[in-house]
Amino acid sequence: MTTPQDDINFKADLTLKRLQPKLTEVWQRNQVPDAKQHEFELRLNEYWRPLFKILYHLYSHRYDFFYHLEQIVSTAAQGWSDRSEPLCELDRKRVNDPNWFQSERICGGALYVDLLGENLKQLRNHVDYFKGLGLTTCTSCRCSQFDQAIVTAGTRSATIAPLIHAWGPLMISACW
Repeated sequence: MTTPQDDINFKADLTLKRLQPKLTEVWQRNQVPDAKQHEFELRLNEYWRPLFKILYHLYSHRYDFFYHLEQIVSTAAQGWSDRSEPLCELDRKRVNDPNWFQSERICGGALYVDLLGENLKQLRNHVDYFKGLGLTTCTSCRCSQFDQAIVTAGTRSATIAPLIHAWGPLMISACW
């Protein structure tokens, strides 16, 4: 007798098997070395079932669910193939130190996109400034009007969002 967990795991494994040709396309198109492919696929295999389970429960009823899974895997593989060796080395260190984000070396901040530019792309112009402040992670909100609406409603606004696991020297995440 199979359990619901067995069923989800079967679907996750089958889906990943069906997505393998997309990974192969990315590796071949970018001429990714075997060792770098293997490193990505080890992590993908480790985190695929939990990720699939969450996404399946949220979106499996959508007709384009598989397409979006395909995009997630392709985008992640492309990002990994484009990742510089110094950042890959940082990733390896973080894998071996799972509590890295709790270190006193991590310093976070929050910002509003509309106060620094018109869009997220313009945040790139400010990365050196953030680094100069000593920030290692930064959470951006769509606009300052959002926070103002919360304050107006009588609720105290939180300006520092939770840290999100990041693989770069400066993580900028967005909350929308």
